[in-house]
Amino acid sequence: MQSIGDTLNNGLVEGLMPIIQGDVSDPAKVEAAVRTLAARQAALAEAELQRRIEALRQEMNPPALVEDTPYTRSARPTVIYAGLLFICVVHVVVPVVAFFTMREPSGIELPEGFWWAWGTVVTGIVAGRSYEKVNKPNTVSRILTGSR
Repeated sequence: MQSIGDTLNNGLVEGLMPIIQGDVSDPAKVEAAVRTLAARQAALAEAELQRRIEALRQEMNPPALVEDTPYTRSARPTVIYAGLLFICVVHVVVPVVAFFTMREPSGIELPEGFWWAWGTVVTGIVAGRSYEKVNKPNTVSRILTGSR
């Protein structure tokens, strides 16, 4: 709703001034002026209410899901490829470099937490995508897989 200042700035004071100053003495004219002012204020209040309702609707229903952005469509493969890259570097590149430089492998290993986290994420992605492909999309599958 409008503040008192907004209401006063929207013509209420100007409309009431002739009545307050006594320029309008006919009761029917006073009543008509008050009704006109009340209708104008009601219209302004209704317009403000509709504007706020529309703002809330837009806030509650964003125009596009996050799934529609270019990166989020490739976020799942990025997680998988990043994990595969770490595994490849530690278990392929480092030993090959050590072999060709005739040095002892450095002993770099991925921590157990990496294997648990990456394995869990990949399992969830694969299970979700498989479920999405096999089953007819419904509200539950959309929520679980994050798709439309």
